[in-house]
Amino acid sequence: MSVGALLQCTAFGVPQMIVGRIVAGIGNGINTSTAPVWQGETSKASWRGKLVIIEMIMNIAGFSLSNWVTYGFSYIDGGVAWRVPLALQFLFIIVLYGTVPWLPESPRWLISKGRVEEANHILAALESTTHDDPHIIAASSEIQYAVDYERQNSPSWGELLRGKTGKEGGTCTMRRLFLGMGAQAMQQLGGINVTSY
Repeated sequence: MSVGALLQCTAFGVPQMIVGRIVAGIGNGINTSTAPVWQGETSKASWRGKLVIIEMIMNIAGFSLSNWVTYGFSYIDGGVAWRVPLALQFLFIIVLYGTVPWLPESPRWLISKGRVEEANHILAALESTTHDDPHIIAASSEIQYAVDYERQNSPSWGELLRGKTGKEGGTCTMRRLFLGMGAQAMQQLGGINVTSY
């Protein structure tokens, strides 16, 4: 995102602005697709839904704020009218750079990489208990079971593309894929980008 924002702020032509927008869009897509997953994997079950909703609210609030800032700067003449609103992206990028190094790794990711002991310590820290707590051991075992199940039952890309999933595949991957794609497609087909871009 920071590279894309920098390209946009320093643009002296349409091609550079387009490249900057594409790079920033890819970075933002990576960010908004991984943040809810990380939140779900590092939060208590009672907070998961709330945190994802808060993230979406913040996303919408940020979008609204950026529109109002851009509207306000539209009354100023010169390059400041568009460079400053684009540069304001860096406020959020700086917050991201300043906080991410201190966030814990996902216990699920650690377990999938064979780093079970480290995952147990993070689970314990998230629950404010010790790593030998029965609840932590049970949570770790549950995550390990889910990771093992996915490894054994997830279809290959070829099976996914041929539709050889579902009940015979054991994971209903195609159904999940279409549900996720459908929700995003409906959002885009609703026409919201006509008003925002």
